[in-house]
Amino acid sequence: MLRDLQIAEMMGRKNMGIFLRSSMQLIGVLDYMEQTDNKKRSIGLIMIHKEFQKHGFDLEIIKAFLEWCRRQEFFNIQVAVLENNPLALKFWSHLGFKQYSIKEKRTPLELRKLICLHLSLDSK
Repeated sequence: MLRDLQIAEMMGRKNMGIFLRSSMQLIGVLDYMEQTDNKKRSIGLIMIHKEFQKHGFDLEIIKAFLEWCRRQEFFNIQVAVLENNPLALKFWSHLGFKQYSIKEKRTPLELRKLICLHLSLDSK
């Protein structure tokens, strides 16, 4: 995972650690990119350690991230979901993200379709 984070940073992506307040234990990571020309942030990844999944940490982290984006005046947030991941699509849709396109991405093994989602935050 450390190697993947280092590669992400070299590509201009930023990472935020997700820690438990009580013990400061690292339980996950959120990866994003920012584009200052159009005040947009793209979420690349949110990963929670399997021991801490299904406890609502993912929802809590994304809501905090969106509020942080709003305070930083980044009002356009994007995320892409693999088309064969209905749980992820449901998660992002529940947060108000709307589909704006479908793109294809080449992986080492195959060509995969991504559903691209967008959320506009208000400036309040």
